[in-house]
Amino acid sequence: MEGYQELWQLVQQVIPGTEVEPATLQLQLESYRSKLLNLFANKGPDQALRQQVKRGKVQTPRYGELQLDYDPDQIQAIELSDKLKLDEITCVELLTYAQEVWGSGFRESAFGVYLTERLDAARSLSRLLALQLFHQLEIGGMDEAEGAQMDGDGNTPSLAALIEAQPQLGVVVKFNESLLREEHNGRNMLISRIVEVIKDHSLDALAPPFDRAVDQYSTQAARTWYTNQERTELCRALLYAVVLSPKVLTAATVADILGLLESKAAKVKQAGAHAPHVLLQQTTCILLSAVAALSLDTSAGGPVRPHADVANLLRASQLQEQLNKVAKAEDGFSAVAALTWALTKDSITTSSRSGGGLAAGGSFADGQSPATSPSALLETAGKARALGTLSGLLASTAFQLEPEQEHKYLCARMVYKLLTSMLQFDTVNRRELTESLVKASKHHMAQQVSSSRGGSYLPTTAATLAPPGTPTAGQLALPAPPGAATPGTPMTGLPGHQQQAVQDDLSSLLEALAAVFKVRPGLWFDGEAPEAYAYVSSFMSYVAVHPAMQYPDVRVSFLSVMTSLAAGPRGSHFILLQFRQNATKPELEHFTWRKLFQSVVAYCRRYEELERDALIAAGQIVPTGLLAARDDALMPPGDAALLVAYLDLFSTIVDNGAEADMRTELQSIEREVSSVLLGLPIYEPLFQLMCHGVPSVVKAAVHRSIAALGRFKDAAGRLLDRLLAAAVVSTPQSVIDGYAGLPRFDLVAQINEVEARAEDYSETLAFIGLVNRLMESLGPQGLPMAGIVLAPYTNLVLQFVVAHLWQRGYR
Repeated sequence: MEGYQELWQLVQQVIPGTEVEPATLQLQLESYRSKLLNLFANKGPDQALRQQVKRGKVQTPRYGELQLDYDPDQIQAIELSDKLKLDEITCVELLTYAQEVWGSGFRESAFGVYLTERLDAARSLSRLLALQLFHQLEIGGMDEAEGAQMDGDGNTPSLAALIEAQPQLGVVVKFNESLLREEHNGRNMLISRIVEVIKDHSLDALAPPFDRAVDQYSTQAARTWYTNQERTELCRALLYAVVLSPKVLTAATVADILGLLESKAAKVKQAGAHAPHVLLQQTTCILLSAVAALSLDTSAGGPVRPHADVANLLRASQLQEQLNKVAKAEDGFSAVAALTWALTKDSITTSSRSGGGLAAGGSFADGQSPATSPSALLETAGKARALGTLSGLLASTAFQLEPEQEHKYLCARMVYKLLTSMLQFDTVNRRELTESLVKASKHHMAQQVSSSRGGSYLPTTAATLAPPGTPTAGQLALPAPPGAATPGTPMTGLPGHQQQAVQDDLSSLLEALAAVFKVRPGLWFDGEAPEAYAYVSSFMSYVAVHPAMQYPDVRVSFLSVMTSLAAGPRGSHFILLQFRQNATKPELEHFTWRKLFQSVVAYCRRYEELERDALIAAGQIVPTGLLAARDDALMPPGDAALLVAYLDLFSTIVDNGAEADMRTELQSIEREVSSVLLGLPIYEPLFQLMCHGVPSVVKAAVHRSIAALGRFKDAAGRLLDRLLAAAVVSTPQSVIDGYAGLPRFDLVAQINEVEARAEDYSETLAFIGLVNRLMESLGPQGLPMAGIVLAPYTNLVLQFVVAHLWQRGYR
């Protein structure tokens, strides 16, 4: 045993405010230096040691001399050695530790000790590197915003001051750097060893009874839980190590990382849409490790790597086989690597032309094939959806489940650096890259007319709002075109998942920016990447008035960027100012609140006309097939997506903005659209749209928007009264009227017949959130009739949500 439990306990104490003597910490860390560099390396079964075990007396480093019975000690030690490929003395120590510390000296407990020790080692290594990296990013980002210079050790003044104030952190930094500088056989020793361990799946191949282990509480746990957690921690450690590396990695090490990425990408592709979250978390770390290894800037707040060293790396013969595979970009992950490679090559070439110089050996372009030129690599990366992969990873549930916020910030920062390098390339090349993405968007739009993402691009005809009432319901029962996706279908760029498009287009770049800002809005507002601000701002301004904004996909993605930026009071205020400015510019009319509410009112009128015509044609009898139809020709998915994007931006701003600002803004919006509201409050068109047979994604967005308005306590009562008048949950009156039991009109039928089949309950969750917000704003004393009027909603939650919670399927 290597004593990794003690290391993990030590590492957890290295946090601000704890009293750990720096000298003691340094000595204890140094005792693990060789063990971490040779992580989990064991000489394996040994005949001489096995003979000692069979004689019943062994000498162990941890416990001294031990006497072993034939059964079970000797039998179990030899079995553990054979199965785990460990030397026999280590297996004896595992059994002894399990007996003395855990109180259970059986094979399953010893196996649990072994798996726990491996997990503790992976956690310790990851935490040691994270302690340095996260502090470096936080302090370095502040200094970067202020333009501070670095000292001789590569530290900014603030980081150097922090290390001086926290000497324990200084010990960790020096220890990490000593690990990262070690090389052996042309490889960076620590990083290559991490890659080897991640690739090793020998434990996963063990047959029962080694498919389970017993922990210190005598509870059985699946072996896969331990191995997955260990591999995930090591993938994080790999990312942190590559980012922190004080020098350019060797070619052999980078080849190892690219090879690991290739194998993980194959597993994700094989798993398809059902890829486990843990696999996506691991692949994300490995992908960003490859990006850092191929980049000039690792995003760690340190100095940019020497162009000559990176150029020599990319020319190295040991790396060519893997780079040739990257150039083919057979999946989204290798496409991201190709994108990184292209941008790095272009930066180096540009630097050499401007007099930056390269190492001896000639031009960087020497021996370069047309297939590996920056332009060719960018084209290949676009066809394989590099941008879609990046946004898909950051927006995935797996990424949201990452436990450490700092880790998410690091990933978002790295993706942002890559995107801004791309925009810098685009600026230098006079928007050629943007125009190529626009061309791809135009091509996709042409393919999707009257299909899954096409549409009439929101109503533009003048319309006025009808007086309040409960509208009838209905929709055209026209089938969707063959192969068309339905609203709410997941659109992700992850390999193996349903994809948005055949290749990246303009919306892909915007979605990637939206995913980044959703994780870290400070990259825009707080000056964490000041050198990138000009490129992103210029790009957004260029696209906002571009004719491509007429494509629903592009506008939805642009609105997604604004929604991500609107998180928080500062972001909400920023977007409000933008919309006020847009209202005075005809070319930006499509980014105004006026446009949103005109479209909502126009759709209400369309549905009312359709329903009236349907009733007349059917002799005042509403055709059940007409009402229950799911294919909605009246609101194509492209239009539905636009309405959702507008409404989500509206609800985000109302939720996050300062209350005084929002009251003023809402009054201003009511004045702007007074001609269509006819004196009715701003929420009336939202309630009327809720009562029509609009797609579920639109209804969910409407629920969220009304819930946002419910933050104002003086308006919550009126909103609840209006909600009670809208029969969205089956009531006796709605049964009489004949609308109960119809999806889209009765929420009970919707959750049982539509959402349960789709395994997506977004509309129900949004409605419950709406009711909760109104109840919270009103308080127990403010509910009408002491809350009795909410009985239908309470029954909905109890009978159809909670009661069936474990019986329904979930995506």
